[in-house]
Amino acid sequence: MAVWVIINAELCVNQDDVSEPFRRIPTGNVSKDAPTYMCLADLLQAKLPPNSGQDNLRSIVITEAAYRFVVENRVVSWEEMEIE
Repeated sequence: MAVWVIINAELCVNQDDVSEPFRRIPTGNVSKDAPTYMCLADLLQAKLPPNSGQDNLRSIVITEAAYRFVVENRVVSWEEMEIE
């Protein structure tokens, strides 16, 4: 995950597992438009994570359905679990 930090006259982009910034954007003598548009370009080019929060919620619902199956000794339908 990228972390954006302003240090002195630079906007530094750091990775979690790397100590040195992999990108430095000057903020001192540069128009604020250039760094702003560079940051927006990075945001637009960012890739979506391979799984979403919705996927994680589905995993929890599946686990809950399995729990109900064992505790209540009955088949639990998807409609009952309200999966979208």
